Amino acid sequence: LAIEAAQGGDLAGAETLFEQALTASGPNRSAALLNNLGNLAAQRGRPDIAEARFAESIPLARESGRPSRLGFALREYSEVLRDLGRPAEADRALAEALVPLREADDQAAVARALCYGALADIERGRLDGVHAVVAQMEGIATSIGSAEPLALAELVAGELAFAGRDLGAARRHLEEAARILKGTSEADSSIAIELRAAEVALVAGDLVEITSPRASPSITAPTSRPRWRCDRAPPRCSCWRCCARPASRCACRRPRCAARC
Repeated sequence: LAIEAAQGGDLAGAETLFEQALTASGPNRSAALLNNLGNLAAQRGRPDIAEARFAESIPLARESGRPSRLGFALREYSEVLRDLGRPAEADRALAEALVPLREADDQAAVARALCYGALADIERGRLDGVHAVVAQMEGIATSIGSAEPLALAELVAGELAFAGRDLGAARRHLEEAARILKGTSEADSSIAIELRAAEVALVAGDLVEITSPRASPSITAPTSRPRWRCDRAPPRCSCWRCCARPASRCACRRPRCAARC
């Protein structure tokens, strides 16, 4: 019921239901429940509460003997730390998350973690190692035969090109990322990246038209300054800063983004 409530956009109701489930679990507190509560708190703009939830869930995840659960908790915790303005701690948590994710051989999750870290590095102007991360994600896509890591690699390559002021390459990479995602279970996320590609095109002085199953009639970007859009569809948001995060929370809760969406 809690998951259904979250998928329907009732985050407060979902949080209440998860709290009830946590209370009913008694001393056998569940790392998965605490993770869900941490994600919901973060999604509702309360990173301090989210941090407390993950502080409880991570030791339980360590004890569970399930590396994928630990890796997921650490990855999400790193995003909470980033929202709290503690990037060094966030980097350490993300680096730690990669160890159990690789141990679990969850290559898709590894690619997502690499994507989050690379985008954070680009945002902070740390570009030197990003090309190597893109190559790693491309290698993962080839090894597991999955389109999603390749789309994430294109997304990171696009943001890297934008940071280097190569607007043509940035747009091409972003449009390719959106095209690839349209053929996957994460097709909805392609809209966010299309909008980001449109923003890049506007910066370059081009007029673009975005078409998608959920954008009807088609969105024609204005010729004036870029507009930040936030075509919300709970539990996700199509803001490009969500960086195609599958089954995860939207980064639009960040003040620097929420003001623009």
